[in-house]
Parts: sequence; C-alpha cells; structure tokens
Amino acid sequence: MKGRHLLGRKVYNIAYLFGPNGLCLQRVPKLNMSPPLEHKFGFTPGDKTDLHPIDTPLGRLGILICYDGFHQTLVEHCDSQGVQIVLSPSHSDRNWEVPAGFNNAITVGEAWARHGIAPMIQGRLNIRYAVVAMMAGRVLDLEGQGCSHIAYNTGEVGAPPERFLLAQAASHTGEEIVSATVDLPEGC
Repeated sequence: MKGRHLLGRKVYNIAYLFGPNGLCLQRVPKLNMSPPLEHKFGFTPGDKTDLHPIDTPLGRLGILICYDGFHQTLVEHCDSQGVQIVLSPSHSDRNWEVPAGFNNAITVGEAWARHGIAPMIQGRLNIRYAVVAMMAGRVLDLEGQGCSHIAYNTGEVGAPPERFLLAQAASHTGEEIVSATVDLPEGC
C-alpha cells in the first residue's frame, strides 16, 4: 500500500528494516529522544515493548536507534532476547571533534567509542556484533557528523575500542561504505 497511513497524531523517529527483496520486515521506534533536536520537532518516544528481535539468515537482529544505544537497560533487553547483531542507525548534529556535553574532557567521537553501543556489547552473552550507521553530510537542513563503525563482542567486559572495532569510517563528515568480513555461526 502506497501513501500515508495515519495511525494517530503522534510522530515517532522510526527505523525500518528491509529484507533483500525490498519488503519491510520491521519498524522500530526510538525510545530515548536526543535533546534538543527531537524535542524541538515534537517526537514521541516509543515503548520498550516495541523492541522485538527478528530472525534472519544472518542471525537474530535487534535495532536500537542512535541514543538508545547509550542505554544499558536497552542493550540488556536485546541480549536477553537473544539478539546476535544490533543495528544502530544514528545521527549526530554535533561536531565529532568538540568536547562532549556531558564530559568536556572527551570529544563527541570519543564519547561514542567509550559509552556507545560498541563498548556496551562487550562481554554480553548473545550479542556478537554492533553495526552503527551514522549519517554524515547534509540532507535537507540537517548536517550529520559521525564515523560509522562495526564492532564485535570480544567477550571481555571493558575491552578498549582498539580491540573491538572491526571497521570504522575514515571521515566523520563524508559518505563512506564501511564493511568487515566475519565468521558466521554454523547454519547461517
């Protein structure tokens, strides 16, 4: 069905997961709004009950949108549901190289490396990988900065980024394809 389908007056930040055939497999709302932009636009947070894993030939996938990947309880939720790969579509309108608002001793980029989804999957029982796709560049009136990256679970809680990053974009301001070759479990 093409067109708009109003379900109500609320507006959500939604991530869509499409299968190889182009069909939508899942829609997941963001739960934690990033100040001030999403509050300014009037987005409504989703509910934790909207976070359902989806089984695919690659494994069980879960989605945590951007700032949701900075919340330990949501990473725990994914892990408890047997998620093996967490997808995290993300956007940062803050310069990647300036001090992080909550800690001026580190940059925004360092905050992602130390406190984002990639370090949070370390030592988890089920989560094996995190794929963070950052918007970089300009789309309409939004300008994103960020280094897309792929991380794996080393099995060691507190592992440093140099141990868990499989691949990372070279630039925080331009488009780039980030890829990594990994071993899949038997049966995939």
